[in-house]
Amino acid sequence: MTKAEYLKMCSQHWDELQNLHKHKHLYDFEQDFARMAQEHNRRAFEALLGDLPKDHRKKKLSLPSSGR
Repeated sequence: MTKAEYLKMCSQHWDELQNLHKHKHLYDFEQDFARMAQEHNRRAFEALLGDLPKDHRKKKLSLPSSGR
């Protein structure tokens, strides 16, 4: 993921983030903010990891042999 891709992803939720102040109760504000943050973090995490393998049991990375 490049910086430009990350900034594009952030800008997609900007309007929604700006509309959070319209809530009358802090609890509703907090719920929506937490939901938005979780969604943003999930998308960023998935973009950094790349595509998932077809076989969920197959590991991509392996540690080098310890020589024991």
